[in-house]
Amino acid sequence: MIPLIFSLIYASGLFPVPGLDITPFGLIFSIVLLFLGVFRYNLLDINKIAHEFLLHNIKSGVLIFDNNHKLLEVNPAASMIDINDDDLGNDVNTVLKNLGALKSYYHKTSGDNEVFLKEYDLWLELKITEIYNHYDDHIGRLFRFADITSRRKTEDTLKLVEHKSKTILEAIPDSMFIIRRDGTFVDYKTHTGDLLAISPEKIVGSNISNLGLTPYYLELVGSKIKSAIDKSVREEFEYEIEIKGEINYFEARLIKLNSYEVLAIIRNINEMKGIQKSLLESESLYRTIFENTGVPSAIFNKEGLFTLVNHKMTEFLHSSKEELEFKKKWMEIAHPDDLPRMIRYNQIRQKNPGKAPNIYESRLIDDNGEVHQTHIVVDHIPFLDEYVVSVLDITPLKEAQKKLEESEKNYRGIFENVQDVIYQADNDGNIIDISPSINRYSGFDREKMIGSNISSWYQHPEDRVELLKQLKEKGEVTYYEVQLKNDLNENFYVSINAHLRHNKKGEIIGVEGSLRDISKQKRTEKEIEYRLKLESLLMDISKNFINKKPEMVDDAINEALQRIGEFMKVDRSYLFQLNPNGDLLSNTHEWCAPGIKSQIDNLQNLEKPVFDWIMKKLKSNGQIHFKSAQSMADEAKFERKLLLSKDTQSMTAVALKIHGKVMGYVGFDTVKKERSLNKENIDLLIMMGEIFTNLLEKRNTEEDIQKSLKEKEVLLREIHHRVKNNMQIISSLLNLQVNYEEEEKVQQVLKESQGRIKSMAIVHEKLYQSTSLSEINFGSYLQQLIKDIYFSYGISTEKIIPVLVAEDININLDTAIPLGLIVNELITNSIKYAFKGRDNGTLEITFQEIDDGLILKVSDDGVGLGPDVDIDSSKTLGLKLVKNLAMQLDADLEIGRDKGTSFTFKFKEIGYNDRI
Repeated sequence: MIPLIFSLIYASGLFPVPGLDITPFGLIFSIVLLFLGVFRYNLLDINKIAHEFLLHNIKSGVLIFDNNHKLLEVNPAASMIDINDDDLGNDVNTVLKNLGALKSYYHKTSGDNEVFLKEYDLWLELKITEIYNHYDDHIGRLFRFADITSRRKTEDTLKLVEHKSKTILEAIPDSMFIIRRDGTFVDYKTHTGDLLAISPEKIVGSNISNLGLTPYYLELVGSKIKSAIDKSVREEFEYEIEIKGEINYFEARLIKLNSYEVLAIIRNINEMKGIQKSLLESESLYRTIFENTGVPSAIFNKEGLFTLVNHKMTEFLHSSKEELEFKKKWMEIAHPDDLPRMIRYNQIRQKNPGKAPNIYESRLIDDNGEVHQTHIVVDHIPFLDEYVVSVLDITPLKEAQKKLEESEKNYRGIFENVQDVIYQADNDGNIIDISPSINRYSGFDREKMIGSNISSWYQHPEDRVELLKQLKEKGEVTYYEVQLKNDLNENFYVSINAHLRHNKKGEIIGVEGSLRDISKQKRTEKEIEYRLKLESLLMDISKNFINKKPEMVDDAINEALQRIGEFMKVDRSYLFQLNPNGDLLSNTHEWCAPGIKSQIDNLQNLEKPVFDWIMKKLKSNGQIHFKSAQSMADEAKFERKLLLSKDTQSMTAVALKIHGKVMGYVGFDTVKKERSLNKENIDLLIMMGEIFTNLLEKRNTEEDIQKSLKEKEVLLREIHHRVKNNMQIISSLLNLQVNYEEEEKVQQVLKESQGRIKSMAIVHEKLYQSTSLSEINFGSYLQQLIKDIYFSYGISTEKIIPVLVAEDININLDTAIPLGLIVNELITNSIKYAFKGRDNGTLEITFQEIDDGLILKVSDDGVGLGPDVDIDSSKTLGLKLVKNLAMQLDADLEIGRDKGTSFTFKFKEIGYNDRI
């Protein structure tokens, strides 16, 4: 609008300098106002789409530098002086090294804001704008340079004024029409390709009633024309017209020309409407994902007030969205003892989000007053004064850990007390007496130790100096940890309890105390520290993969390979993927340690004989590990030759499986020396393989989504898939935890939980694999569930024979999940208890349609359910779960106790209930 006003001023002769066309100044002034609005006042609420659209479409060159004068952003127009994305990250002197006039203006050594670049034959107008954030903190500078060559030449030759004015008018992208009061078109200016309701040759003389406007818009346009003429005001409005069978959207601005005509400036806003629609769809998408994350999640503002919570958070707090959103603060649910720490974290987060811990454990209290031990993840939402928090209830895990710690403490108290070393030393540190158990600790004989100086034991002599200092201050020291040396000069850790010895006169004559070997404890602490770092690395990498755009996946994979490679101290980490036909294998991603030669360029399109043996092993075992590539089997001669050709000493790889099919693998090589990986490292690789698989599968899915016309169906399928994958990761974590537990009871609880999660995960897997996203074939589901349960418990189908009689019946999700959990519990119970003392038996599962619904029967020929077992009063979690799930299905339950045990459920499929 501003350039048009300047043009009208020039055309009317109102500007005091004759012959000077001020229209270009209007364009420049518009651009400056636009940049001030965007970067100083945040009028567009800077987001990535608007930011990129503005930078990439403005005709002026724009360079954005940070406070250290490093180039942060550059737009395409800057290429007019050969500055492009290759210059990002360089300082201003490097970027402008061949542009002395621009560099002088940037450093304010020259005040001339119009310069001529002879090598480019360009006149440029220069402008620097300081950039501030929402808090008026200076964050950088915007250096704009506009090509004003045309304007300078215009000033030199007034003969071209009329031609230049017409050129500028033609450059305006909008269509223009002169319309009379009665709606008749008098004149027009359009562009080739403009979308018109009337062909150009028929415009003059036609009326707005010929445009095909609906009665509503016809009346609106007519009233706006009259208002613009009668009130001498500019009228702006939007309207729509159906052209060639499609609805098109336009923006109109009406300016009075005289008492009977208006100038109508028309702009096609189809693209803007499309962007608005995409933004609304994007918001709906992310809200759906947030609502279905599977863990309690919420968003709170800088005052701590909840602004959005998902249904999992309402369930966790035993509250409702209405009671939480904009009514309750995040800190109000904290345990009083943990509140000061959370307040401190929040204060740090307000000042410097990067320094505040975003992952920690704390106790939270729900509306019923129940205290929960939780694992909390908090992160700042970019460009907003809001934070997102996810809560994982680890109360059961903490309780199990506490019981384990108490059990270990009791055991250690009994076992270790008999191994303590008792000693006495004089004031000079010479050993007076020491118990024989010292030999088990250090390998030294008691006789040789007596008379020696205790300082010679210490790995760090300053530790004894500190011990003596504390003894003099306190009189005694407990649990003082130091490193001592054994007879092989190796370190071992001990905990010292000591006190000063006094004679009858009260004089200090030496030290007396006990030593306890805590080397094992220290190793355990290091193992725990390693495991925590491992789990933190997994969580961080997994978090980094969340919502990665397809174009960012490769960088995320390369970063993850580097982090895992550095963590595991290998020389090369990489990823291989099969082509769609499965006959060529290529190295798609690679990280190499410093000094290690890259191999990725030499490992493209490898033919099947080169990798056939590895792929077969990955398909059967899921992973392979070779301590020595030289000693690989003869059937792996092609793979051995390939590994030795790149100087590989040891190799480990895990399969990337999508829908059970091996699509590639993640590998780790050592080049400098042979290395054997321990079980924890193998477990890490297996889980990372699953995470990489999820990421690659997610990228493939997202790329398919962009191509698919059935976006909602694909999105729902992806949600089921991600739920299944998340449950699979939880199942893997539980499996990993089982390996660290020593108590069989705890292992059993974790294994049963793993089975329940798998039963639900299979439902979601079947849903996203089925043609219908609302139903699954329950007969097929039962086949897979039985197979997984037998595999999980290591049961042979030849000993306990499963007999499945199931019709191909499709049931919905609300019915499938509780029914699957029931089958999981009953089969698990039969395997565990029904066949004790026997090597064989039969387990029968029947699922059929009956006249008034469905029937499920699970029976075995085992020892049978005792007559004193009443499911209504049972205290076992499994039978309680079966009872509650049967009630959820509104099923009639019959229990048979003859020739084993049978459970028969008669029910109808649960109807769909709308979600809130």
